[in-house]
Amino acid sequence: MNVIHAGRFNSARKRDMVPVFRLRLYNGGSIGPAILKRLWALAMGSEDVGVARDSHTNAGAASYLVSATSMPTDVASVETRLRHLLQERLSAAHIQLTRLS
Repeated sequence: MNVIHAGRFNSARKRDMVPVFRLRLYNGGSIGPAILKRLWALAMGSEDVGVARDSHTNAGAASYLVSATSMPTDVASVETRLRHLLQERLSAAHIQLTRLS
């Protein structure tokens, strides 16, 4: 998989990140790495998060991974918050959020 990382990570920190969700945006939806990272940090309640974009799109979808240093203890609540934040920001896009745990 060809992944482009957003933000500055040292190699030790990248290795410590755990992918939590895959986000795919359809209908021409797209989001910049800084905005996605901010929404993800708000949903997680922590600034210690990362985002990466898969440079290969899937059937016209922009695809992203959102990661954290550990899996959230209440992943369902974090997922609900993230979905809400994404829907507010990307109202015209079809959002597919898949839990990776």
